[in-house]
Amino acid sequence: MAIPFGAPNHPGGLVRGTSSSRRSATTVTGQVREFTPLRRTEGHSSCRSLRDTVRPVSSLLLAAALGLSPGAGCALGPAARPTGAPPVAPVALLTEGSAFTRPGMRERIGKAVEQISGRPVLLVDPPERNSDRRRGLAGKLAKENRELAGYDWREPRCAAEATVLAALTSSTDAVYRVTLDAVAHTRPVTPADLRSPAACPRGLGKVLAALHGAEPNAVREESVTGNIALSLFSRSPSAPRVGVEQRATCLEPGAPATLLDLPAIVADALRELPPPHAPEWEAYTRRLLAAGCPLLALSVAEARLGTGPTFKSLQSAALDAMRRHPDGFPRYFDKGSNLSATLMKHFKKHKLLPSEKHTVYSFRHSFKDRLKAVEAPEELIDEMMGHTIDKPKYGDGYGLKLKLKYLQAIALTPPLLAAA
Repeated sequence: MAIPFGAPNHPGGLVRGTSSSRRSATTVTGQVREFTPLRRTEGHSSCRSLRDTVRPVSSLLLAAALGLSPGAGCALGPAARPTGAPPVAPVALLTEGSAFTRPGMRERIGKAVEQISGRPVLLVDPPERNSDRRRGLAGKLAKENRELAGYDWREPRCAAEATVLAALTSSTDAVYRVTLDAVAHTRPVTPADLRSPAACPRGLGKVLAALHGAEPNAVREESVTGNIALSLFSRSPSAPRVGVEQRATCLEPGAPATLLDLPAIVADALRELPPPHAPEWEAYTRRLLAAGCPLLALSVAEARLGTGPTFKSLQSAALDAMRRHPDGFPRYFDKGSNLSATLMKHFKKHKLLPSEKHTVYSFRHSFKDRLKAVEAPEELIDEMMGHTIDKPKYGDGYGLKLKLKYLQAIALTPPLLAAA
């Protein structure tokens, strides 16, 4: 079991206060493996010595007095939460790409996520084959149901949803997945490089290079590409995602050690993502079932929905799906165009479309219009349409009984049944 940073018996010693910035990053691979305290201040050694010398001066006034700007190398932790505030659920951070081969980069990115999200961050690794909870669950089900013995527990068609396993393993509410590939190389200098207004070094670096009498003879280039995705485990099928792409060049000699500040770049991208919110585990589990991922849905249900009626209903549906469709629906999974083409072919063949302008997608427009006609709440309509709701979530949302009420209100009753 992990020992919270700040506990008397933690190797890091006693840390007072409840600020999330004093929490540490935890590395999780099936279970807690490593507990590494995140430093309060990152950046230049001069920043730390100056902080120790002038402690009474606030960071804002100090920055103004010295003319420092954000991103100058001194990363300050987030403000502490008020004493007595309810604990904030942690988020998980998955990282991949060549940028994370740099020492300490993973921890620095974790600190950036912590500052922007306001949540404690757990550094996690993708579950390994032996620690994937689906494998043990599939073995258990195969013993109880022989017809499930051949079911592929890996569910390759559901790879895009496998991020939820990291959340289940680490007991977190959301998962940030940061993918960054960094490339650095040096090439000979050209006349165009010398004329470029973006030529570096500038300022003090240029002065020092001139004092040493060194003429530019090379150009160092750095680039970073990737993306940041946030898995929120809701009824929405798409995870918010932000692309990352930056490049910098500098003349040698006189170039700084690194040209791109990756944590600052990640922090800028994180600000474009919505804040984490409480997961909608039941809605998410039902979405997994509809997407042809019954074993993954059952894994989530077992871990997050308890053993009540909701779990039993989902368990029954998942087992039935595994028996009937052990391979899922590979022809249509994540291939909306295939499904639309098949439906359109059927509707045209049987002359079921009112006009040539109508398509299968017209059903969604009619569904929304009919719900509006019976004065269904806008947020309930968005939920039933599967739209992302960019608003704070309070309470349990709209229940199934209320949704059934509005669905019955817009139901098209066949004339013969109405007469009976």
